[in-house]
Amino acid sequence: MRMLSARAAKVLRRRRMAGMKVAVFVSCCFQLVGCRMVPPQQTGGADSPAQVFAVVGRDVILRCDVPGLPDLLRVRTWEWLKEDGLKPALTVRGGVELKKDKEADYVNRTAPLVNRSMELRGVRLTDTAVYICRLSLEDRKTLETRVSLIVGEVSELSVAVHRSEDGGLVVLCEVHVRSLELTLEMLDDRGNTLQTQTQKWVGSDESRPVRVQEKVEPGGGNVTRICRWNVSEETEEKKVSVSGTAAAFVVMFSSGLDLHSLLLGFPDSSTSSGCSVLLSCLPLVIYSLLVTLAVGVFFGVKHRKRLPELWRKVTALTATAQRVPHEDEDEHFTEYRNLNQMTTTGISERTARGNNLTRGGELVLGAEGSRMLAEKDLRDMSKYRNQILNVGRKLHLHPALIAAMISKQSNAGRQLHPDGRGKHDDNCYGLMQINRNFHAVKGEPFSEDHIDEGATYLIHLIKTVSSWRPAWSREQHLKGEFELLFSELRVHGAEAPLCSGALVCYMVGLERERLNYPGDLDEQTPTQDFANDVIGRAQFYAQNQYTS
Repeated sequence: MRMLSARAAKVLRRRRMAGMKVAVFVSCCFQLVGCRMVPPQQTGGADSPAQVFAVVGRDVILRCDVPGLPDLLRVRTWEWLKEDGLKPALTVRGGVELKKDKEADYVNRTAPLVNRSMELRGVRLTDTAVYICRLSLEDRKTLETRVSLIVGEVSELSVAVHRSEDGGLVVLCEVHVRSLELTLEMLDDRGNTLQTQTQKWVGSDESRPVRVQEKVEPGGGNVTRICRWNVSEETEEKKVSVSGTAAAFVVMFSSGLDLHSLLLGFPDSSTSSGCSVLLSCLPLVIYSLLVTLAVGVFFGVKHRKRLPELWRKVTALTATAQRVPHEDEDEHFTEYRNLNQMTTTGISERTARGNNLTRGGELVLGAEGSRMLAEKDLRDMSKYRNQILNVGRKLHLHPALIAAMISKQSNAGRQLHPDGRGKHDDNCYGLMQINRNFHAVKGEPFSEDHIDEGATYLIHLIKTVSSWRPAWSREQHLKGEFELLFSELRVHGAEAPLCSGALVCYMVGLERERLNYPGDLDEQTPTQDFANDVIGRAQFYAQNQYTS
């Protein structure tokens, strides 16, 4: 009996153990199933920060949109800082901005807003980065969100009116954009959108054109079109009014209250006799004169103090529109075809000494020195001649000017390491020595793509300086003009850019700061002669097979 009881107890223990194993197994299965049924936590925008686009020189607002943001009273401190920065760009504690530990690049450039957003003023290309908005709460918890700021450049908005193949009138709006997402619109005078085109951000540093156009029919009346581009919350617009008919018309361009130009269009003299043209257009000419007089009186009353500046703008643009190329100019290259007519002081003493340019024991300076240095690079430059000509044709930029920049920047490649880095500056890249700290370089260092990038950037600078100083000549837009610039500053008290001409901007950067330099603007460049030396070398290359 005792033996049977022992056996029964043993069997019972085995059954209990088996039951426990089954229970554990079933429990684990439910736990596994339960774990698999629980959805993963959402990371929100942590891996994909919100993108904000900004234009160089403008202001931008970075918004602190934190999901589940607590009551404002619970936020003790909030700050903005670069993702890889050591110091904050902005810190606010108890409603008071703390300026002591601010990153030096953001001093006097950031300001807090009531919703914990940050205003960044005078945006620079170097501001491109991911920014973190961090909130410190009373319970010592922190919340944060990230915003990706992408800074790019936008050229001057171009508005033109031309005839179509069927003889009608077409209004064309065009702008070039680099590293931004931009929308270009054409609207009527009531604000209705007629045409729109968006250039999506593709992450490259290439300048891309954005265009919209529409055919208009004045029919003896007046048709107004507005061209407007938008980048995030930034916008710029120009207005064009077309009066008359397709045969004879008046075009008036304006931006805000500034009159830019007044153009008259008449029929082709080859299709009508001079007498009939004069008779048919006489009423329109009288009407145009009356309109011009009325506009002049209006602007004279509204802008009495600005009349001298407005008059310079109108006369400068009219002279440009009426300019006829000389017979010896290449009609194909629309940007700076008359290089040989430009004045230049050539190389400085610093450049002459750096290149050991002597004759009879004395330094060779000036334009003659520029030609001698260009001639030294002529043989090496021939390796890139076809690429230079291709870029010149595509961009309508004189090839001799491109060759001169390559000669000045890298001695046609002799001053480069095999990987394209400059021997004197590792941050500069390729034949045209593009600074990698400020530009996303493209192509190989000796490639056509690289030459295209440098030439495109120069054209952008030319157009930007032209918008800053519309009364200047084309030569002054390229080289700069010290006396004229400071004369304008003395008369009008206006702020000037840090660089005056496109070539100087190419070296010192495109930053809109007040100019407080007492000498020649070209002396801001490392060799103190960049613009004048490039012009001198370009004149040599224009005479040595770099024209077509």
